[in-house]
Amino acid sequence: QSRYQPNHRLQLRPNNKFLEHLYALSYVFRIFYLPFTDLNLLLSKLSLQEAIEKTIQLIPAYQRECESHHATFVLVLLPGKMEVVEDYPEFFKKLIIELQKNESLQIIDLRTQYRKKIIQDKQKFLKDYWWEIDWHHTTKGYQLMADGIWNGLNENNLS
Repeated sequence: QSRYQPNHRLQLRPNNKFLEHLYALSYVFRIFYLPFTDLNLLLSKLSLQEAIEKTIQLIPAYQRECESHHATFVLVLLPGKMEVVEDYPEFFKKLIIELQKNESLQIIDLRTQYRKKIIQDKQKFLKDYWWEIDWHHTTKGYQLMADGIWNGLNENNLS
């Protein structure tokens, strides 16, 4: 069965809409809900430090894979809406610092682009660029993301 209706809207099962909202908003709910489903979104039980180390190890492998296909690997950092208003968590800032040590790695941090926009349009920014229910981008949010990636590619002479 398709996830989408003919008008391209997401098709929700009426009796599961409440559960879907809880699932979208709460990691605690996911922990308790997942054992009763066939979903496995918690892929492993890595510690935060192990996850950072594995990420740092994977990036050069991704770079090599792209190079083998004559492509440039670009890492795009997509902030959540509260990370735009406030800041990245400390562990993520440390990860970025570690990744920046790889001088051949191209990084586009969309937080910079988003922060420029929030200053221009602070009152409506969160409402206009993210859905309130699940914090995914609205159409304007996806346009902002695309513009940020395009600007980052231009700034790094990759367009």
